[in-house]
Amino acid sequence: MKARHLYLAQALCGLALLTAACVNTDIIETDSHEGNGQEITLTALLPDEDPDTKLSITDDETQRALKVEWNQTGSQLDRFRIINNNGIAFFTQSGIGESTFTGTLPTPVISNRMTTYYASYPASASVAFKGNTPAVQYQLQKQSGKLDMGALCFMKGVFSFGIRNGVDLPSQINGDAVKFSHLTAVLKPTFNKMSKDIDKILIEIEGVNTNGWFDLKDGTASGGDTNIIEIKYSTSDAVGNDRYIFLPPLPTGTDIKFTVCTADGGIFKGTITSKKDILPGYLYTASVNMVRTSSRKWYNGIQPSSSVPGEGTESNPYQIHDAYDLQWFLNQSITAGKYYKLVNDLIISSEGSSIYDQWEPRKVFEGTFDGNGNKISGDMLVKPNSSETQYVGFIGQNIGTIKNLVIDGHIAIENGQDDCHVPFVGGIVGLNKGTIYNCTVKGTVCAPFAVYGCNTGGMAGFNLGGIIEDCYNYAAIYGTEYAKTSIPAYVGGITGGNTFSDTESGYIKGCINNGKVEGCTNPTGGTCYVGGIAGKNFSSCYIINSCVNYGSISIYGRGTNYYGGLAGYNDGNVCTCCIDQTTTKYIIGGGKAQSYITTNDCEKH
Repeated sequence: MKARHLYLAQALCGLALLTAACVNTDIIETDSHEGNGQEITLTALLPDEDPDTKLSITDDETQRALKVEWNQTGSQLDRFRIINNNGIAFFTQSGIGESTFTGTLPTPVISNRMTTYYASYPASASVAFKGNTPAVQYQLQKQSGKLDMGALCFMKGVFSFGIRNGVDLPSQINGDAVKFSHLTAVLKPTFNKMSKDIDKILIEIEGVNTNGWFDLKDGTASGGDTNIIEIKYSTSDAVGNDRYIFLPPLPTGTDIKFTVCTADGGIFKGTITSKKDILPGYLYTASVNMVRTSSRKWYNGIQPSSSVPGEGTESNPYQIHDAYDLQWFLNQSITAGKYYKLVNDLIISSEGSSIYDQWEPRKVFEGTFDGNGNKISGDMLVKPNSSETQYVGFIGQNIGTIKNLVIDGHIAIENGQDDCHVPFVGGIVGLNKGTIYNCTVKGTVCAPFAVYGCNTGGMAGFNLGGIIEDCYNYAAIYGTEYAKTSIPAYVGGITGGNTFSDTESGYIKGCINNGKVEGCTNPTGGTCYVGGIAGKNFSSCYIINSCVNYGSISIYGRGTNYYGGLAGYNDGNVCTCCIDQTTTKYIIGGGKAQSYITTNDCEKH
């Protein structure tokens, strides 16, 4: 039977006085198949809509619709999906610049019966039935800032098809025309009173999710778990280019909040409120007045933000954008179960304070902190206190989860000798009772002579029943023992000591040390434990599984010294670990030997 020709309406997707192409990414989802019904050809016609249609969304902002041709430029053929309750199929453009699409319907055609089909664009987006409703999944939370028509210009269509006595029945929907309509709008903002060198834009939309499902019948949106859009720019895109943001439809009165980070470290914030409904299929211009809130440099004495974006939930965590937000985080009381996310790289500066009086870590943390791959650089230097145990690091004591964070700087407590009580010094935390996951530390971590020994490690000064997993240390680690008491020094590339708490065993897995580890005892005596992964691994604990040390291990002084590539001393369990014996002679300095893998050919990281 010959292929049937139907008609599609032209999609509107673009800017006034400008034509943009809808180029598909040609990604085939696993929930699709080629169909098993009638092969037909659909002809797409462009609609007759006025490109100069204008509506005001704020006092000085306009809305404009522009026509876009199927795959006007590029070499890839456009595609869209067809869905009904029996299956999903692709329809593919016949040739570059053509408006015909051919595909096989996802279900056999039943004689003397009209069947309704729904179409969705782009083809890369998943489609499914939500109950009895056909829907297409939209994900707008990560964007390029460009007119990415083939990925973010969402459209829907509907048509019917049937056969009677071997003859194609005419469509009962829109006559012989099957019309696509838009599901997303486009915002073109202009940011005033700020640098044009933009590094990142974050958009928070009040009460509207930026991911979820569009109903292919009525276009309504539902589901989703975030109201944030993030746009990151490369250096070549940072200056002077137009910026476009794809949006779901928004009702009148919606607040759109912008946080713009510039390449020079500036943080700017601004808000617009829609005066009219923001409708799909239109491009809006908006002039946003931006106010510089801070740079990314934190210094002692900085005033905290009164509040930060987010709700503290897993799906909508508190967002730390700048130095003011960081101080807000440091000031928070113990809040178990709350979630925090670092949005930008930040710098710790000695501005406004003496060098060893600048940093005061958050004392106890019980929530979840996601560094989001971002870096905190600079010096975290703490003045010693003779009257109390001190926990030095980004966090003092961790009972929660810290993940995906990079620390690059000098983390240390001042050499205090008699003035220094028990220091726990770590690149991430002083004392870990929770989880540290996928974190990286660079620079130096240092604990000097102390009255009651010291605990020093790349991730944690000491791991007390916590979990340290898939972490990398590149920092040089230094720890010393004063010998005034019998309390030793524990120094390790990942943690100074690893032991159990009342309820949990200390557990280290999949960690790599690339930094040198150095310990020292007082010339008159003392005890020091130095290891590439842990200074000492106490009883009933693991150093563990799949840890690797490439760093050199050194120890000085006339005291009792234990040092090894994995542990200075082991009373627990060590398995499936590896050291580079070109830099470290001994695997375990003292205690029990376990099941190791030792080689000079460990894959370098």
